[in-house]
Amino acid sequence: MALISGILIIILIPAYLRKRLLHPLDTVISTLEELSAGKTDIDIAYVQRDDEIGKLAQGVELLKKSFIKEQTLSRKLQDVIVKLEDLSIRDPLTGLYNRRYVMERLTELVAKYNKDMTILSIIICDIDYFKKVNDTYGHVCGDHVLKSIASLISGSCRKGDIPSRWGGEEFLIVLPDTDKYEAGTLAERIRVKLENEVLKCHDELNVTMTFGVSEYVEALDIQGSIHQADMALLQGKQQGRNRVTIH
Repeated sequence: MALISGILIIILIPAYLRKRLLHPLDTVISTLEELSAGKTDIDIAYVQRDDEIGKLAQGVELLKKSFIKEQTLSRKLQDVIVKLEDLSIRDPLTGLYNRRYVMERLTELVAKYNKDMTILSIIICDIDYFKKVNDTYGHVCGDHVLKSIASLISGSCRKGDIPSRWGGEEFLIVLPDTDKYEAGTLAERIRVKLENEVLKCHDELNVTMTFGVSEYVEALDIQGSIHQADMALLQGKQQGRNRVTIH
């Protein structure tokens, strides 16, 4: 009888140890491996136990909470960084890209042009008689006009186009992979939209813009291409405004 009891003990104790100790340890180790891989949407087993396995599981639960907190803080920090980076490249009034950013992008695109022989065009546009709007209705109304036109320009641009506030009442749009005639078509579309738009600011306003278009060529640097678009804009103003002129 004693022999049988001894045999049963020899058989049952390892099974008991596997069920009570080794299997839970394997589970906890597996959970730790998942946590170390960045997976936090997991349940921690055995946290209710009041033995050493339970204490170990409770420690893993605390570690999981710490990981989640760290991930949350990291995401929040990343969100703040993204927002700050976006603010640094935007005009605060209109939300369009600012002059510094558009010059950086132009530099990149010209390097691509020189390497791959792609095409690139520039539109410069200016609000006609904007000083009169400011003088007549005040700067609050002037700001409203700027924001409304910026929204119209942004909504008219295609994916990949880079609309910016160039300064004052002037806007510049960079159009990658676009020749000057395609750019002129886009400029005309914006011009017509604005011409038919009624801006409400004290009174109903009809505002127009004049557009100058140029295409980047290797013989000119960035400033030279911008100057060409500017000269086309000036020509359009001299010819009566509210028109698109292609250099």
